[in-house]
Amino acid sequence: MITFLSNSHHYEINGDLILHILPCLFVCGFLLSAKWPGISSGIDNDSEPITCNGKWEGDTSHFTFEPNGDFHLNAEKAGRSYIYKNYSFSEAMRWSLKLKLNFAPSLNNRLRIILASLDSLAESSAFILEIGETGTMDALELYHCADGVKTLMARSSNGIVAKAFELNIEVHKTEDGLWILHANMPGENSCNPEFTYPFESDIIQEMAYIGFELNYTSSNRDAFYFSNMEYEPSYPDWEAPGLLELELIEGQSMILHFDERIQSETGVIWLSDELGNIWPPDTIHQDSLYCDRLHLTFNTGLDPIHLYNLNILDILDMDGNSADIYYDSIRYNPSPGPQELLINEILFDPFPGLDDFVELYNPTRKFLQLKGLELCNANKSDCNMIPEDLILDPSAIIAFSPDPNELKIQYKTPDEAWIVEQDLPGFNNDSGNISLRVDSQGNRLTVDSFDYTREMHFNLIMNPEGVSLERLSADASSNSPQNWYSGVESSHWATPGYRNSNSFTDKRGLSSFTFQNDVFSPDGDGFQDLLIFNYSLENTHYIANAWVLNSWGALHKQIANSELTSQTGIISWDGLDRFERPSPMGIYVLYYEFVHASGNRITGKKAFVLAYRI
Repeated sequence: MITFLSNSHHYEINGDLILHILPCLFVCGFLLSAKWPGISSGIDNDSEPITCNGKWEGDTSHFTFEPNGDFHLNAEKAGRSYIYKNYSFSEAMRWSLKLKLNFAPSLNNRLRIILASLDSLAESSAFILEIGETGTMDALELYHCADGVKTLMARSSNGIVAKAFELNIEVHKTEDGLWILHANMPGENSCNPEFTYPFESDIIQEMAYIGFELNYTSSNRDAFYFSNMEYEPSYPDWEAPGLLELELIEGQSMILHFDERIQSETGVIWLSDELGNIWPPDTIHQDSLYCDRLHLTFNTGLDPIHLYNLNILDILDMDGNSADIYYDSIRYNPSPGPQELLINEILFDPFPGLDDFVELYNPTRKFLQLKGLELCNANKSDCNMIPEDLILDPSAIIAFSPDPNELKIQYKTPDEAWIVEQDLPGFNNDSGNISLRVDSQGNRLTVDSFDYTREMHFNLIMNPEGVSLERLSADASSNSPQNWYSGVESSHWATPGYRNSNSFTDKRGLSSFTFQNDVFSPDGDGFQDLLIFNYSLENTHYIANAWVLNSWGALHKQIANSELTSQTGIISWDGLDRFERPSPMGIYVLYYEFVHASGNRITGKKAFVLAYRI
């Protein structure tokens, strides 16, 4: 990977250009820099500024040049082409380019990059990087030419350029005479150089030319591409490494992205939490392709409830600079699992000109990541994915709608209402489905699902247009009709993005049967409008029946009729009698019965009061 630097300069001295040199090409632009042992990534602020505004000379008509400095060969026929430029070299240098050849190099189709030359023809003394040889062992070869004698200095791994390729190539010469070559696929930042070759000589400071030479057949007269070409002096690195990014993966591992290559097996690393507990990683290894990355794994996964701090002591870069790094407030935000995110409210029959909305609730102690969650209508196989990072805190509520602003105006939502713009699947006005789905290791899991019908609305609401259905209890089943009730008039018929007008907190224990409130007032003001009867059973799959009796013991209404139960749930009554008329205030009795296939039978009676405001 190549890192852009902002305060770098090129240096060039204009001179008489001699035609017909052996050329190598490097185009000046914004400087790229990567750190290597003994090599700089920065520029001394006290150094003189240098420019590289000189024009390329030679066979420039054989090439197509882009405004950004990129170019490619575009010759009319087979032949030999070269371009060149005058340059003043420093003792330590760095050259880089992105090179793409759309063919397998050979003796007839080859490239010679003149890194530095004393004379125009690169005959008396030059350093040349060559590509192209016979066979399948093609490599990048660095040569030194002196007095007409060509000597191989170093060679990359065999086969690296044996076929068509695209490579980022970087050559460094250090002050102490090391020549270092890195060649990476685009996007990679490899740990190990192709070679490091010692060559003690100060002659490079006497050299004056750079350029490149191409030999090609007719089929490859437009198959050489060059981009991101840079050449610059290199200076010692005195800066310690820094941490750019921490990538947390499934709570079991993390990748640390540093701002430069670092030495493996250096530094002491551990996690700590707010209680002072310490977790060293079970494994640490450097990325095989990117030397600026460390991979950490933890056999004991991070708890999504806690915050963690990352501590690093004495981590070294390639130049031996040491850093101590502290990174705080790390939290693992998992995607929700089944029943860890609940459908809390839905508007499927909006006022004319307005949109539907769906509201979700986090019943867990986890901070849930909603990115990638799908909002679906399972009846239509119609889904819309949440594309952005959204973290839903424990007990928090969030609503989604295509037009949040209009929704806030229509329902006069409070400031704390959280409504996010999001496309939704289509919902029918009479009945339909809303399902939440996530991808888990290639499988689509259903987190929650709700089949709604228009009949779930309060019977006295003649036209439920613009009225939402609100969930009553997070503990009861999403698909229990008893667990849903119409939005109330006092809340403008819906509560998108904040607490439902009819919701309550279930505080019961196991094997218990209790009223949420033993006095209720079905007057539509949003306060105790429903009779809520909580039940907790030792097992699932009971059949529930429940009847409301008046104070004389006569049947007033059956409110549960052979309903299959979950282990916990609710039975609710809206105050209407069996003829769908408002019931008079007074004392009533709830008689309940739970029957299991095993033969176990639970029955009981509880008195309550129906009251109206006078």
